[in-house]
Amino acid sequence: MTEFIWVKDIKQYPHFFIEMFGNKEITKALELAIHSDDCDEWLLAVQGEKLLAFSGYEIQRQVFVLKRAFVFSPYRKFGIYKMMLDMRIQKAIESLKVNTIQATATPMSKNEFIKRGFKSLKQFKRFQTFRMML
Repeated sequence: MTEFIWVKDIKQYPHFFIEMFGNKEITKALELAIHSDDCDEWLLAVQGEKLLAFSGYEIQRQVFVLKRAFVFSPYRKFGIYKMMLDMRIQKAIESLKVNTIQATATPMSKNEFIKRGFKSLKQFKRFQTFRMML
C-alpha cells in the first residue's frame, strides 16, 4: 500500500535522500539537478522502504510554488502523480499565507493542471507555467 509522507527535512530519510539527489534519471527527466534545499516541504510516496515518487513546494511571498515532482518509471500510470498534485493543492488551500498557486509543467503533466483549473501563463520550449488564484 502506498503511503504519503510530508517531510520538512529530507535528510531525516537518508536512503530516500540518496535516491532523490543521486539519480541521473531524475536530472535527465527534469532537465536540471535538484537540491535538498529547493523546497519548504517534500511529499514522498513510499511503499515500505521503497521511494515511488516525490514532489515539493516552496512558499514565495503569497505564492505557493509547486516544485520538483517526479514519479519513478515503474510506478507511473497508477495515479500517484495526480494524488500528490491534489495533496499539494489542498495544502496550499489550507495555508493562510498564500493567494496563488504556481507551477511549471512538462507536456506529460500539463493536462492535470488544466483539469484542475490552472491557467497557462507562459509556454517555453519544453515547459509551461501555470497559475491558479485561490
